[in-house]
Amino acid sequence: MESLDAFVALVGPWMEQVQLPRHLWEVLYHKLKSDTFDSGSSFAIAEIAEEDEEEVEDEDHDASDNKNEQAASRSTPNKRVLVTTQDTTAESDVWLIDHAWTFKYREARQQLCANESLRQRLAAMLAVPLHAESAEVEGEEDPNDRSRLSAVQRDAHTIFESLWKLVGSYRQAQGSRTLQEMSDSDHDSTWYVMDEVGSAISWSCDADDVNVKVATMPVCFPEKGCIFSILWTIKDLEASDTCVALGQYTLDDAQQQKGTVISPKSAAVAAMVLHGDLLEVAQASLATKTDAGEEEEETESQSMWSQCLAAFRDRSRLFQQRTTEAVFPAPQSTDRLYPPLTSDAALNALGIDSLPIPFFTDSNTVINGVTDGDNFRLVALPQDAKIMWMAHYIMRRSDDFPQAALVSQMSEERFFTNKRRLAALVQKRCGTRPWFQTTYDATTELEAFTADFLLREQSLLQQTGGNPQAEEYSALLASRDGTNLWIAKPCNLARSIDMTVSNNLQWLLRVAQTTPKIFCKYISNPATLRGRKFDLRFILTVRSLHTSETDLEAYLYNVFWTRFASEQYSLDEFDVYAKHWTVMNYADPAKLLQLHYNDFIPEFNTEYATKLQQQQRCTSEEGRPSQKDVWGELVMPRIKQMVREMLESIEPDDIPHGRFRGSYGVDVMLREELDAVTGAVVDLQPVLLEVTFSPDCTRACKYHPSFFNDVFQTLFLGTPKNMSRV
Repeated sequence: MESLDAFVALVGPWMEQVQLPRHLWEVLYHKLKSDTFDSGSSFAIAEIAEEDEEEVEDEDHDASDNKNEQAASRSTPNKRVLVTTQDTTAESDVWLIDHAWTFKYREARQQLCANESLRQRLAAMLAVPLHAESAEVEGEEDPNDRSRLSAVQRDAHTIFESLWKLVGSYRQAQGSRTLQEMSDSDHDSTWYVMDEVGSAISWSCDADDVNVKVATMPVCFPEKGCIFSILWTIKDLEASDTCVALGQYTLDDAQQQKGTVISPKSAAVAAMVLHGDLLEVAQASLATKTDAGEEEEETESQSMWSQCLAAFRDRSRLFQQRTTEAVFPAPQSTDRLYPPLTSDAALNALGIDSLPIPFFTDSNTVINGVTDGDNFRLVALPQDAKIMWMAHYIMRRSDDFPQAALVSQMSEERFFTNKRRLAALVQKRCGTRPWFQTTYDATTELEAFTADFLLREQSLLQQTGGNPQAEEYSALLASRDGTNLWIAKPCNLARSIDMTVSNNLQWLLRVAQTTPKIFCKYISNPATLRGRKFDLRFILTVRSLHTSETDLEAYLYNVFWTRFASEQYSLDEFDVYAKHWTVMNYADPAKLLQLHYNDFIPEFNTEYATKLQQQQRCTSEEGRPSQKDVWGELVMPRIKQMVREMLESIEPDDIPHGRFRGSYGVDVMLREELDAVTGAVVDLQPVLLEVTFSPDCTRACKYHPSFFNDVFQTLFLGTPKNMSRV
């Protein structure tokens, strides 16, 4: 930032994007260069006292009650707003806003618990009461006192749950680094809270109310060591006017530059949840008994809530219809499968002279893993190969690699190797399935999601009694488990990167602004082993889809991989990665629990045979698992059925399919079905989490050196080895 020209070259496009007037560019440059934070000359922070609407009926309070009330009163700040201290002309100046706190989402509570001054500062900004400081007023100053520690944790929770009102986010540019060179944290957003000036700005969805603009600069100046926001007026203001900015809902700048957008209806709903009164309107509507009295004209928020309910109703009924219409044929053993390459005639039909078949790959893991020299031969150039195994190159056209007889990608995999498209595939083609959690696209389905969330919330609070419409809509809720927990997942990132679990609608909407996401109903009652949550990674090989020429032919590798959380599972602390996420081999190898499938199955059978037997579910009766093999007789058949139904739901592209094969990672979790009265486990249901392209097979090759030989023989020779057909 040595000169104005350099500054404009760096952030000029951004200043144009946020519509900062050009005559203020130089003003901003000089204020940044000289660290001029002069908003105090034009603005002041005013406090609005909340009036107590409840009259005190009993004047003879107990002395201790008085003391508690006084302490609570002292720790409850008033709401703050930003007002002008003098008449201000529109676009006459620009002011710098510092950031009071910068943090990562999963580290926020820990930092809040550890930093008392931060808690006090944020509580004042948010106008929320603090219990720990009230306790100190009463003399409980022992830092080891358990009641005070509990109060600190409660304060941290209260602040965090309200923090969505103040936060913004950004991501550091990756520069020239490749995806392989980036760490998981590089994909996570950085969150910030503006200082007292920025946090006192009011927000409105009504453009007529807006008189200022706020924007966060997209670069960190090394000499400053931080990122700033800026404020400028867009209307003439008189002294004591309240500063109001437009409460829009958009993806962050990086996503907008990629062309990613949120549908206008979804953006409008989210903005009214975050900056309007949609929540209050919805909650009142659901909790109020229908009244046959005179109808009043709908407000904008009431109209929007009606649209949310309609979107949820139509979506739910469509999925119910798909559920009844879906038909999934059993595995077929017919001539509608590709013949195995076990004869010269079969090889010659594909233009292959003889074994071993020459193959090319861009994966070192495959190069080292394929050791079956009798059947396969590695070549150095793609044009010399009859088999193409591409792990890092995505085929864009079906006629890519025309010299190859067999290719390790299928054009239809785009439907299921992206979380958003997988959800659309399953729900729109299969309807509501027990093996798939209710899922919403956070860029296009926020109307239906908002209705689902609030209906579920009111139903759990039992506040829909007497409202026929609320009860009718609540009956459409799927994936019900007695919670309103959701997990926000990026559409195309693996290893649990940038995922968030929350029962706070506003926070969910905030995290969905950072990158395109889906909202999935969180599995609150997962199967556990040794008290830890786990998921399972299977390898799926697909020789053919169900087309006009072929039946589905797909296999699961007989070896699967377990992944365990590092801490004991409990339904709390949803930002603690080690408790609620299972991909630990990239995080902290020292705490990694790896349980081989041969050890996992008997231990799993022992634990769940006992749990199921307690409910008389684990008997030797026909159709129920025996006491010794819950895995083999109950769980594994359902996993195979689940994968088959997912694959059968794919509508194939109108192209020749003869040379295409595919291998994918399938991540599965087991959900405990609980008795509504006793809470005991009565059943186990596999749940499909995601399907991944080019899965990491390092662990597979390490413990099973024949892994890629088995995969190649199954996919390309058509002679399945160590595989089970789905």
